[in-house]
Amino acid sequence: MAEYRGKTIDLKPTEAMANEGKRFLAWREQGERGGTDVAVARAVQLKNRQELSADTVRRMFSFFSRHEVDKQAEGFSPGEKGYPSPGRVAWAAWGGDPGFSWSRTKTAQLDRIDKEFSMATLEGAEIFSIGKWNDMEFNDDDLDNMVRSFEELRLNGRVPLKLGHNDEQPMSDGQPAYGWVDRIWKDGEKLMADFVNVPKEIYNAIRDKLYNFVSVELLQDAEQEGSSYPWVLSAVALLGADRPAVSNLQELSKLAMSCRKAMHFSKRGTINLSIGANKMTDETRSLLDEIASLKAQVAKFSTENEAIAAERDKIVEANKAEKAELIKAQTEQKFESAIAGKIILPAARERFFKWVFPKTVDAILEFSASEVDSYIEENRVNMTDEKKIATKVAKDDESNPADIRVSARTKQFMSENKGMSYKDAMVAVLRDDPDLADEYRFMPDNRK
Repeated sequence: MAEYRGKTIDLKPTEAMANEGKRFLAWREQGERGGTDVAVARAVQLKNRQELSADTVRRMFSFFSRHEVDKQAEGFSPGEKGYPSPGRVAWAAWGGDPGFSWSRTKTAQLDRIDKEFSMATLEGAEIFSIGKWNDMEFNDDDLDNMVRSFEELRLNGRVPLKLGHNDEQPMSDGQPAYGWVDRIWKDGEKLMADFVNVPKEIYNAIRDKLYNFVSVELLQDAEQEGSSYPWVLSAVALLGADRPAVSNLQELSKLAMSCRKAMHFSKRGTINLSIGANKMTDETRSLLDEIASLKAQVAKFSTENEAIAAERDKIVEANKAEKAELIKAQTEQKFESAIAGKIILPAARERFFKWVFPKTVDAILEFSASEVDSYIEENRVNMTDEKKIATKVAKDDESNPADIRVSARTKQFMSENKGMSYKDAMVAVLRDDPDLADEYRFMPDNRK
């Protein structure tokens, strides 16, 4: 079982996916077109049922989503002309239909883990209270009206959570929301709320009491499709250095966290119920200056960290490239030893590095060394028989007509390149010997 963001998840390919990977490798060995070097490496992983990484699973689902249209091409299904088509061959490399279904399910699981990891919820926050605030009296009916307008206008997930009050930059001008009000209700003399989709960075700031209070923004005497609402909640501001006008609210740092989703909402004019700028004390101004200085330091540290991370990534990539070169060198040495021991022909080695061995660094690092041993074993040849064929061809070459020589050389080429068709082998022979090709072309029985 793999671990992703602290969660356990099964990312081991199924037996059905392994069978598709084997089918792809067999087709490629037979000379069928379709799939890249990465596809070869992926098929080997599936064949061996190796645990996949989360990134690999996402790439699998992305591949299937992009190439599902290939199913409409002729030759994708058994019995159709041209089967297997290049699209069907590549489809098998990533696990075929079983891989598509599996990667879709696993990607959804990974997305849910990502969501849980990156977002939080504040439940049961006290956001307002009965009393006299900013020289305005609020009673029990006012709280009821706020709850009624929220429910009737279906504002859940549309009222933003923001950092402080900023009248000079309304939400419509691009100020980001740092969460959304999911629901509100009245509890005694208090107006309560749940906040959803709160970034973990904001949650951490609340936990550390950098933002420990809230202040609401309300619309007064609002109208919507003929209905009037005395009070409508339009935003909730998180306060740090500023103290809220409503002074009897519970600290946010005491709340628990969870996870949900919401949407954006644009508002018209607001009534700000926080303490006005004219009431800001010298102590508050000093705290704000200190916060601004801290923000500048954080921005500087962030830039330095990015530079360090970039340098680290360069080192990691260099190490990966060096490791890939070592794997390739070790693989080449295995083939040299096999050829020297007369276990395989040089042509088998050339075919391996052309069709099987991956070309990119990441694909090489994922390539299994056991595949080299399997390939060498599968391509083991009887050297005595091969020498007999080569001797016979050399003996009869110049004394026979062009068509006899072409046939003999084609058979020899096929014996050195297992899995190649007679037609492709003949084309290769004629391409390598232009004089023989001309002689064969102008034989009386070969005139067009």
